[in-house]
Amino acid sequence: MSSYVDPASLVPLFDPSSGGAGQFQMGRLTAWNGTTRANTVNVLTQNRTNLPVLSSAEATLAAPCTVLLVPVGPTYVIVGRIRVP
Repeated sequence: MSSYVDPASLVPLFDPSSGGAGQFQMGRLTAWNGTTRANTVNVLTQNRTNLPVLSSAEATLAAPCTVLLVPVGPTYVIVGRIRVP
């Protein structure tokens, strides 16, 4: 059984105008400190600093990489790294 997911099939998740959930966002992790969890993520052309990180995602993070974000109130939470096979 293959675990491959075509990245194009994920596009509706990030585009509210397509009728998708619109509850996720992609960002670019540009700085990461694995000890302190300090981070900088570029989201929609704005740099956000020290976003909360889902604990299970910490081990996979290294800058630079693309990350999946979930909006929570006025900020985002880093859910994990997005990897294309």
